[in-house]
Amino acid sequence: IAPGQRLWCTGEATAFRQSFGEEPACEWANDSDPAILNLTNKLQLTNTRGWIALQDADGTVVDVLRYGDEEQIVDGWQGAPVQPYSRGDVTASGQVLERKRDPISGLPIDHDLAADWTADLNDVAWGRRTRMPGWLGWDDATMARPLQASAYATTTVAVGPEGLYAPLATAFAAAAKSIDLSIYTFEHPQMTTVLLDALARGVQVRMLLEASPPGGIDDLQRWCLAQLAAAGADIRYLATVDEAPKGYRPRYRFTHAKYGIIDGQYAILGTENFTTDSMPVPARKPVGG
Repeated sequence: IAPGQRLWCTGEATAFRQSFGEEPACEWANDSDPAILNLTNKLQLTNTRGWIALQDADGTVVDVLRYGDEEQIVDGWQGAPVQPYSRGDVTASGQVLERKRDPISGLPIDHDLAADWTADLNDVAWGRRTRMPGWLGWDDATMARPLQASAYATTTVAVGPEGLYAPLATAFAAAAKSIDLSIYTFEHPQMTTVLLDALARGVQVRMLLEASPPGGIDDLQRWCLAQLAAAGADIRYLATVDEAPKGYRPRYRFTHAKYGIIDGQYAILGTENFTTDSMPVPARKPVGG
């Protein structure tokens, strides 16, 4: 590794690629990808404690990490070991230990101390953070900053519940190429009809939903999605796959967002579920007394 360069090395390249979305340079546990360099011997890091050192060709320690409950004194490391940041629903298992970056140069801070790492509980400004596989911001160019973009656009505001169905149905009816939706639940026969009409005229419809909403998946949703799937829609649920490869970690526990993209150009963003309660069909007569 040349100065300033980096590489990913993993137990299984295929599982790593699926979980992190990054390309590994080497693997050591199994030859899951013949195109990836296989290392001799195997590396095993436990969740509770351990240490790892990087040496140059002469055996000199270049870098070192000591973490968890590791009691062994490691040459080059100073002070207490790094502790994963685990509070509330944030668990230590699956975390990626990551160094803080210098805000000016963007280079990792390296003093061989626990305070160098983003999990640092004593640093309220740059510490107390955790990273998980699949999250954005691994490349040096972005330095983990959120994605930013600007554009000129016409914005339509729809107020619910009564004012949501008509503008959404109109937007779907105008779709010429594709309708992509990421939503929590879908229990809406009338909106199903609108999407069926879109499928009938050759529009690609894809939908991602939550697999484990409280109370389970309603029979009405099953019926709506069965109609769409039979007509050619691509229906998917966010859920852990039982036959996932060893080492695979889900990027997200659940999906609760409600957004969509029409024809790759128009975005819809909301807070309401696709149900007749949240998006009632306009009544022919006034509702109420």
